[in-house]
Amino acid sequence: MLPPQFRKTVRESSEGAKTLCIAKHEKWKCLAGFGLSRKDDFEAQLDREEELAVRTGKPFDRDIRSMQLYGFTEVPFDDSGRFVIPEHLMK
Repeated sequence: MLPPQFRKTVRESSEGAKTLCIAKHEKWKCLAGFGLSRKDDFEAQLDREEELAVRTGKPFDRDIRSMQLYGFTEVPFDDSGRFVIPEHLMK
């Protein structure tokens, strides 16, 4: 269940839709959740991360990072914040 404040923020971020985007965190053993508007920032984030990698001489695989960012699942939630976690994210 989404706490009320988080529920409100996600709904506002999703232009009023009761849609939660959830994905496995790329580093930690947890889930990350956000509203639909967050995906609008992904391309700029990829550009920034790639530029930083070039400046610092670190490797950067844009395809892998894109899969991490865009590999989320959209799930609906009800007025009380309940939603069903997809089976592939339960572990």
